[in-house]
Amino acid sequence: MVDVRQLFSGEGGRTVATEVHGYVAAPSPAPPLEEVADPAFVWPDADLPMHGSVVLPTAAPELQALNSTVYGFTGTVNVGRGELRVRAHSLARVLVA
Repeated sequence: MVDVRQLFSGEGGRTVATEVHGYVAAPSPAPPLEEVADPAFVWPDADLPMHGSVVLPTAAPELQALNSTVYGFTGTVNVGRGELRVRAHSLARVLVA
C-alpha cells in the first residue's frame, strides 16, 4: 500500500501539496513479516510494479491547472537498490468543442 503526503515549496513561496495513493505488487510469495522486521533482512534486487493516483492541490494562482485533475502513475520500486521509477499523466479527459 502506498499512502504518501508531502508539501513542496517553490519560488516565491508557492506551495503544492501532494497526496499519493496506490499499491506496490509484492513478490509472490511475500516474505513473512517477522523476516522483514529482522534488522539483518536484506531486500532483494527486484523491480516491483506499482500503480496509483496523485492529486496536487495548490492555492498558487499560476498553478491552478493542478487542481483540475487527478494524475495516474505507474512504475517500479526496487528497495534493494533504493530506486524508484515513476511515470504520471493527467486522467482528465480533453473536451473538444
